[in-house]
Amino acid sequence: MKLHVLPQVVPDPDTFRSAPPPAPAVWHMPPAPLARLLSLGDLDSMIGWGVLRSRWISVVRAGRSVPESEYTWPRRQINDGMESVVRAAAITTLLQQGSTVILQSLQRTWRPVATMCRGLSREVGVPVEANAYLTPAHHQGFAHHHDPHSVLIVQTVGTKTWQIHEPVFPDPLEHQNWRPDALGSGDWDRLRHGKPTLETVLHPGDVLWIPRGWIHNAYATTEPSLHITFAFQTLTPYWLAKEVVKELDEVVELRRELPWGAVRDPDRLRETCAEVMEQLGRAMAGLDPDRLADRLVEAMRPRFLEPDRAPVTSALADDLTPGSRVAMVAEALHRRRCLPDGGARLEMADASLTLGPPAARALAEVLESGGDSWCALDLGPELDEAEALEIVTQLIRAGLARRV
Repeated sequence: MKLHVLPQVVPDPDTFRSAPPPAPAVWHMPPAPLARLLSLGDLDSMIGWGVLRSRWISVVRAGRSVPESEYTWPRRQINDGMESVVRAAAITTLLQQGSTVILQSLQRTWRPVATMCRGLSREVGVPVEANAYLTPAHHQGFAHHHDPHSVLIVQTVGTKTWQIHEPVFPDPLEHQNWRPDALGSGDWDRLRHGKPTLETVLHPGDVLWIPRGWIHNAYATTEPSLHITFAFQTLTPYWLAKEVVKELDEVVELRRELPWGAVRDPDRLRETCAEVMEQLGRAMAGLDPDRLADRLVEAMRPRFLEPDRAPVTSALADDLTPGSRVAMVAEALHRRRCLPDGGARLEMADASLTLGPPAARALAEVLESGGDSWCALDLGPELDEAEALEIVTQLIRAGLARRV
């Protein structure tokens, strides 16, 4: 696989992809491309128009979440549900007070970041999401905490100091959130007064890798800070084991009721636990790992971003000719499945495109062409001119190709 996006954020993308660093790391990348992902002017555009929904934003003040009512209009009926719209003036006031503003799910609301998330997802093989954090000078959002997923921090504006400490709870799962009350006094002393494993000041273009579980604490320096956090979804043997258990819902003995009263009698419950564990062992021995893998591939598809289908009005355009140059959009393709008849199914996160054998043969080479341009005429002699033009049109509308 040719990598296009990872080289923008890490110096050794092949190594990063095959073996993500187990400890935090900082890389100084060319600042201009990363700074263009999100600027203060971009934030003004998103917030200042007065149409941003409350679900796309949150605010943190002194380490605590600010109630939504402080920065939104009262909830009102919008389409089929009750929603709130962000008040831009309230956000300005909160920033003046030192609050951190968080733009959530940027993979859904800001195209440059969405494009980066699509590319990262394709190249690392797991869904990637993004939030942005705007912090006024000399302030911080969240204090010491860990995340249950690994993140890449990309600084786009200003500077921010980061202190990274070794995990107290290694490899937390998604439901194992940061719990300050569970830390002993020794842990707190280490976090507050001990020397961090890594301390660094990020400038525009700097990238910080924080593996899940590592404790971090960050604060803006003498100028406002804006950074993007790219979060990599965590897939673990624990997750896979839960999916395996879901395959057992057809096993009759596992659907039977437990004995009444067992949960009130420790001795009886121990016996019941042992019986169920034996039943699980027998049931799992009969599972088909190929069937499970196929199901999980299909179940994971919607977790990846669907292709960017702009312009959506391409269905109305009639100026595409056999000589029009196009290029494949590699990050839009989730999987290419070969069919028994020699055709192929191109699967995206939210749709699929089935090709007959001639079209599959004609497209075999261009599907691997990366960003190289080609045209419908290049699909001969497998397809005649009209057939080739129709295939190119379908690829553009599916988001699998773009005009160049």
